[in-house]
Amino acid sequence: MICCTEITARCHDAIIAAGLLESTPFPPSPDDTRRAWFAARAILIASAAISKIAGGKSGWQARQRASLRQALGIGPGSALHSRAVRDYSEHVDDRILKFIASGGDYPLPYVAYNFAPSPLREGGGVMPGLGGIDVPANRVFLNLDLEAKVISFWDAEVSIPELLAEIRRILPLAETAARHPPNVV
Repeated sequence: MICCTEITARCHDAIIAAGLLESTPFPPSPDDTRRAWFAARAILIASAAISKIAGGKSGWQARQRASLRQALGIGPGSALHSRAVRDYSEHVDDRILKFIASGGDYPLPYVAYNFAPSPLREGGGVMPGLGGIDVPANRVFLNLDLEAKVISFWDAEVSIPELLAEIRRILPLAETAARHPPNVV
């Protein structure tokens, strides 16, 4: 089954990226920062690809691929369907233009590719510090909370451990289905 083979490959991509992310020292050097963000985004992209291949949560593809999701046990509440952070980061140009159009005082303060506690979990939607300037969550374009393993972008966040748990759960099911296809798309 081509879909299950592709899902298996995306699962392995995410697991490899997770190993790279786990090996990031803190505080990271500039090269470690680039590697960590590469790994974090690779996990997001692999997760979104799995969701898309499995048909997502709704629409005609979801109806068409319902048997595939059922074979893999991917329900509507799956962490794989949490695509907002990935979508925001891939369409960062749109987010910047919307921020400016909304009257935001571009370019400062603006935080991207940062490592700090999630502004959505701590500080009531504000990232404290940064040279004494508090930064509202809607000005944090990408933040990676290395302790909680949460990526946030504006008002959205995604848990890397939740994504990886779901990926590790479905990997053996996808591998089995790729070898012995059930009657699925």
